[in-house]
Amino acid sequence: MSAATGENAFSRFKEGENIQVDRMRRVQSSWRDKWRSMGKKDAMEQVLGGANIVVPVGGLGLAIPAAIVASVAVAATGIGVAGLGVALAVFDLAYHRYSNREGAHAQLSGHVWSLIDDVRPEPPGKSEDLAAASLYLLREGVAQLDEMRNKLTTAVNNFDKFWSEYENLNSWLTDKAWYDPPSSGPARAALVNLPPPLKSLSEDDRVMYCFLQRDKAVNLWNTANEQNGAVFELMRRLNHLGNYLQAPMIVASYLADDQNAKFPDCIKDQFNKNALVKTWRDVCYHRSDQLKAYEANYKTFVSAVYKKYNIAA
Repeated sequence: MSAATGENAFSRFKEGENIQVDRMRRVQSSWRDKWRSMGKKDAMEQVLGGANIVVPVGGLGLAIPAAIVASVAVAATGIGVAGLGVALAVFDLAYHRYSNREGAHAQLSGHVWSLIDDVRPEPPGKSEDLAAASLYLLREGVAQLDEMRNKLTTAVNNFDKFWSEYENLNSWLTDKAWYDPPSSGPARAALVNLPPPLKSLSEDDRVMYCFLQRDKAVNLWNTANEQNGAVFELMRRLNHLGNYLQAPMIVASYLADDQNAKFPDCIKDQFNKNALVKTWRDVCYHRSDQLKAYEANYKTFVSAVYKKYNIAA
């Protein structure tokens, strides 16, 4: 896996506005929650079942320890009588300010540690806003964690399918020898290493084929980054999961330690300490490195075409 750090190609999905969904989808999700609350499904069953929630990631296993999930039940430990007034104020704020999960997630996103990269989050401004949003997510979190395994598994499977197709469309870029041959030795010798689809084509058709493949890859990437797309949905799941896992710590820090706690200083990055959870960041960095390599190779290809066909840049 990549040892990269800092921002990557998926970091923009840490911002709340970049993972928003439309009203139709929010209504559908709200009805599902309503249906569950009517006794149609025991939302607590899987969460209280213990063990780990395990999701495969391209052959890797990610386990969310049951202890982390269970922490939603002990977020207010140690509040004490003195903090009761503050607690009630935050409860009231959470109740009145957040009418849906989207708003609460938007408040937290970018202000807590992310599963997408390891960049230090930005201070949120008023800490009670972050605490109130976290409290709202705690209220909603049990039912959502019940669905998390299925949502993550679906998102990961769709992302893997997307990436396999995306890699295939960019496969001709991998070996630069045929379009960027070494300066010494017979330039045409590199043609023996042509990817199979290109061997039967003339040189001019070969160039056109590559440009068409590039267009398909760009369109596929753009679609995957839109709502319901494979990239969007996986990053949305990672964003929300990170929020749910940190909500208990935020509420506990605000109520038990200091009602004027300076976020995110009071919350340490726990994701780098857990090898299984850190897998998510490693996947994002690794895929980001691949994207950078494809872009660099494509620029080399375009430069070679300019040179060969005497095209002005």
